[in-house]
Amino acid sequence: MNKKVLITYISQSGSTREIAQAIQKTLNHKQVESILLEVKNVKNIKQYQAVVLGLPLYMFRWPAAGMRFLNRHKQQILAGLPVALFTGGPTEKGDDNEWKTIHEQIQKELARIPWFEPVALKAVGGKIDPVNLAFPWKLIPAMKNIPVNDLRDWDDIRQWAASLPALFQLQQTAIQKEGSPV
Repeated sequence: MNKKVLITYISQSGSTREIAQAIQKTLNHKQVESILLEVKNVKNIKQYQAVVLGLPLYMFRWPAAGMRFLNRHKQQILAGLPVALFTGGPTEKGDDNEWKTIHEQIQKELARIPWFEPVALKAVGGKIDPVNLAFPWKLIPAMKNIPVNDLRDWDDIRQWAASLPALFQLQQTAIQKEGSPV
């Protein structure tokens, strides 16, 4: 796959950035050229053949900057630019209901942008570390006493990332077939 992939993310405390970095490393091992940028630093996506977007759920919503990113690049996405999406999930062990809730919230967020259909969607375990809390969470005294918890499954994340080049290629092939005369 001779493609340049944009890996972009939003990360307040660094957890989503670390996942994006692991995805980039995996793509590099698969000989896929990739660029890693925070969403706020992405000006144009025309030079990319695919996008991996990392949006954490904060209070069960994707950050507004993530929705702005999607809307700003809607035309390229609708024109067939494949986008894979990952989002943070539970931060506490043993709570299957939290996973179910995360998946429901992802579907609610996707329903807000019905034109957007990612070629791949992944909910990954989250991480919480009181030392790295961002504003406004670091102002809440009880948050400082939360134990460090990291449910990110790095093998699972790497496996998902390794599957992306083939998914991006399949998406491109499907678009080319749809657009070609019969």
